[in-house]
Amino acid sequence: MNQEERYLKYLTLHKKAVVDAWEDIKNFMTTAPFVKNKEVRERIDNLVMDHDKSKYSNEEFEAYRQWFYPYKKEKRDRKIYDIAWEHHWQNNPHHVRYWLVNEFDMARDHVYLVEMACDWIATGRGPGRTPSIEYFNNTRKDIVRVLPTEAVAFLEYILLTIDRKTRRIRV
Repeated sequence: MNQEERYLKYLTLHKKAVVDAWEDIKNFMTTAPFVKNKEVRERIDNLVMDHDKSKYSNEEFEAYRQWFYPYKKEKRDRKIYDIAWEHHWQNNPHHVRYWLVNEFDMARDHVYLVEMACDWIATGRGPGRTPSIEYFNNTRKDIVRVLPTEAVAFLEYILLTIDRKTRRIRV
């Protein structure tokens, strides 16, 4: 398997983990308004199915592959990685940085917080990984500077609920 194939495999596994996290949220938070409301739930379904789609783009794929899955003796190029990362967060509202340059509206944009939670839950699963609520707490000061208080509380509520229900943290 070459490095492009390894990176594609990682992307596929990560996307599956994001979908699994969304399934956990739907299963464990059945009374949450964003789960109960069919229109909102379908919007989140679509976001989750398209999660990280930009990583397949010309602007991101090779730079990320080179950074995370370099060939032997291939030098990692920080400049092209940084350009790809900037493209990624500017085009994906599930990243906190997106909201540095875009106005957040809770009524409209809470669906991206759910996708963000799914991403963090997915990333936090597996041996030696940091549970999503710990990641949240470690980056809280940055999140609080960017998102309104109600958005921070909403994100924390989802992460705490899922980490507790899936036994990633003690109740």
